[in-house]
Amino acid sequence: MSRMSRSRSLASIKDASPAPAQSGCIHPFASLAGFEAAQRVALALAESDMVPPHYRSRKNIGSVLLAMEVAHHTGHPLMTVLQECYVIGGRPVWSAAFQIGLVQKSGRYSELEYEFAGGGDDRGCRVVATSASTGSRIEGPWVTMGMARAEGWIDRRGSKWKTLPDLMLRYRAATWFVSLHCPDLRHGIREETEVLDAEYTVHEPAAESDALPAPVAAEEPAEPAEPAEANFWPAVTSDQLLDQVAEATCTDDLDTVLSLLPAAWSDETLDTIREAVKARAAALEQRIIEALRAE
Repeated sequence: MSRMSRSRSLASIKDASPAPAQSGCIHPFASLAGFEAAQRVALALAESDMVPPHYRSRKNIGSVLLAMEVAHHTGHPLMTVLQECYVIGGRPVWSAAFQIGLVQKSGRYSELEYEFAGGGDDRGCRVVATSASTGSRIEGPWVTMGMARAEGWIDRRGSKWKTLPDLMLRYRAATWFVSLHCPDLRHGIREETEVLDAEYTVHEPAAESDALPAPVAAEEPAEPAEPAEANFWPAVTSDQLLDQVAEATCTDDLDTVLSLLPAAWSDETLDTIREAVKARAAALEQRIIEALRAE
């Protein structure tokens, strides 16, 4: 067969093959056979150490199945959905870094730029970009520390607004840009810090039990115990936490490191670890963006 005819044959085969509109992930709810096949895949994934804790173990197979549904609907790779989609308050949410990657990959805008202004409570950030189709300047809403304080985001338990304010300003400014100018990229799924700051709580399914709670006898009120914060977490060293930061593969890992910081450590040590967390978070964000561009 000549090279020309061979090229024609390959081209005809390629043209005849329908381009998959989705990610290739099994649609778990399209048919009984698909559901049974999806359950086997979900079980294997739930037993893997490469998936985040909120999908791991047999009790979370249902969450894995729903992640497969999200992957099929959005066209994103299943592994990406498992790593970047969380369950908060019974709702799926995207990480902020993933949404930034979606905008960069979409080709609708130039590189996103972050503009900062002001100081103190007036310190704010917004995202600006150039439309690829019209060349016009597109501006997102301003997000300020005063706004974060007034909305209660800073005082929320576990909030990073106190330790990583500039990073949180960037994330919130970027997600508001997405919400305002390209909400279709999110497929109706919100961003994790938006949900957390709206005072949702992380969904933890309660253990099933048909037994009624036993009545508790009235007791004399005991003296309040002194808080034992220092003994709540196992003793760790700063080197161990820095190693955990270097090995972190998602924001959950970085959250764990921040939660392990003992208040008794020196400000210099705490600042060193927080700066390492900030740098690792930026590196993870860049890795997501590069992975999305390579798809």
